[in-house]
This record gives sequence, structure tokens and C-alpha cells, in this order.
Amino acid sequence: MDATEQVRILESSLARQISWISLADSKSGLAFALDTAMLGVPAAGSPKQLGAWAPAPATFALLAAALLAVSLA
Repeated sequence: MDATEQVRILESSLARQISWISLADSKSGLAFALDTAMLGVPAAGSPKQLGAWAPAPATFALLAAALLAVSLA
């Protein structure tokens, strides 16, 4: 294997890695937007007192907060 063939192989490998990173970056923005919207809906309709929350909305709010934390990480 000569040097030009090695360079060609390495360039194609680098191009595949760059395209993979680009796809992952584009998906993370969508996940962040959806998670933020999932937090906004319960926040808009939430009662003012913490003890007045029903179990289902509290569960969904915690799930949305967890997904938002994971997407940020």
C-alpha cells in the first residue's frame, strides 16, 4: 500500500466521522427544543403551591426535566 492510497483511506475515514458528528449535533438541537417544550407545558398550567400538584403532571415534569438534563449532558 503506497502513501497516496493510505491518504485516500484516511481522508474517507475522516469524512465519515465528520458527517457522523454533524448528524449528532443536528439531532441534539431538536431534542433540546422538545425537552424544553415538555417542561414549558406543565410549568404554564402548574398550580402556584407545590403541594397542589397531582401525581401525573408531577411525573411528566420530572421526566421532562430528566430528559432535558440528559440532552444537555
